Amino acid sequence: MFPVVGPTGVASQGPIEVRRLPSPVWEVALTGSFPDWPRGGEQSAASPAVPWARGGLIGAVGPGARPLRGQDGVLTGQAVPETISPTRALLYSGVLPGWGQRRLDSGRWWGFLAVEVIGWGLLFDRQRTGHDFRTRYRDLAWFVARRGTLGERIDGDFEYYEALGKYRASGAFDADPYMGGVQPETDTTTFNGAIWSLANEIFLVPGEEGPLGPGSPEYEHAMEYYASRSIGPELQWDWNGDDVSRAEYDRLIGRSDAALRQVTTVVGVILANHLAAAFDAFITARLRTVDSTAEFRLVAVPEAHGRWWVGGQLFP
Repeated sequence: MFPVVGPTGVASQGPIEVRRLPSPVWEVALTGSFPDWPRGGEQSAASPAVPWARGGLIGAVGPGARPLRGQDGVLTGQAVPETISPTRALLYSGVLPGWGQRRLDSGRWWGFLAVEVIGWGLLFDRQRTGHDFRTRYRDLAWFVARRGTLGERIDGDFEYYEALGKYRASGAFDADPYMGGVQPETDTTTFNGAIWSLANEIFLVPGEEGPLGPGSPEYEHAMEYYASRSIGPELQWDWNGDDVSRAEYDRLIGRSDAALRQVTTVVGVILANHLAAAFDAFITARLRTVDSTAEFRLVAVPEAHGRWWVGGQLFP
């Protein structure tokens, strides 16, 4: 920041220090405002000499480290800080939070960048943790609850593993393979038995003619429902009363689910940081085109129940 001063202001500060300001705008402004300051001329003892340079005005700074303000001058205060267009500032910080603020020489750039770096670090950590626990609970299910499964290992979806922890066994898909057709599992403590019980409640409601049996359209609908949702032989399981392994399985699946849910939260924080940084950079650049001494800051205020209110405040 370089102060622009009038003759009286300079005289009141004593010796001066000169620095180059690479813009001819201030030189032209002062030349028009102070005719008694010729280019390259010497001032009186009351006003120390102010050097001029071809590249632009050389500003003056007093030894007291406070801005020089000319009492007779038209221009006082600071030089216009470096700025970029609001659109570029928005794009820069939208791509990399803090980039636009850094180009604008705003001290908030490190905060946005820190949130970005920490956010991506947490994202990779939570993903890795969630996948590690998922591998562990799937292996436990295969070697304990599914050890009697024939054929190659096939992993189910998340709903399958949730059911595997909830029910002691999957139950048979066909309760009597020696009879023709499919005989649904009737043990309601197993997963397949619970599915067949639900199908009965939905489709096989007894009417005036009594229970609906095989051959009726309602029974066929119930069988279709059972076949589409029950567990087949390739994914059947049975914990066989091993409560210790089942408890460990529940712990592992809970840890995995929690870590992967946190991934969604972290992604939301990263996106919010991009939006906040882009908005902050845009407003800061826009304000500098109107008032070079104004500054826009984001303010976070804590509220009840752990919530935060985020808003903007303009500082002169």
